[in-house]
Amino acid sequence: MNRNHIKELCNTLATAVEAAGFELSGPTDQRAAEHGEPAWVCKARELIAEYSTPEKVVITLAGEDEVTGASVSEDQLQYLLATHATLPVEDQHGRQHRLMTDMDGESLVLLPPEGLIDIRLVLDVCYASNGVQAQQLIDNLAFHVEQAIESGMLTGTLPAEVENRVMTISLENQS
Repeated sequence: MNRNHIKELCNTLATAVEAAGFELSGPTDQRAAEHGEPAWVCKARELIAEYSTPEKVVITLAGEDEVTGASVSEDQLQYLLATHATLPVEDQHGRQHRLMTDMDGESLVLLPPEGLIDIRLVLDVCYASNGVQAQQLIDNLAFHVEQAIESGMLTGTLPAEVENRVMTISLENQS
């Protein structure tokens, strides 16, 4: 069977699954079916995923994070994004990324490869107290750092998300 026949078969299976009222994304094993999907729907999902998933998806970027093209059709990219929480991709320069859709289901979000990055910021502050108590300065600093974190200032406009953080504020010396 050539590639065009496989693609046609996958499209036919996808149409049948959707026409039967089921989502393309979902369990491929009937034992894991949460919504009573019949065996043929799960098997169809499995075959679609197996035969329509390319070994590698290469994306074309404009700038740092704007996806302008892909090595697969737009329909296949949408299918892959619908069936994967994050899709491993490679850009035109050979760098690894993960691709997903934003909460609106349409906008593409480019993420770094799997894994987390730990960054430590050390900030020493020396105040001229002008009569303000040390605990007030500590509380004020903690409050404003928390405000910055909650308003997204640790990531700015980047698609990164803060997974975990630890903040310690201590009085080093008082003269």
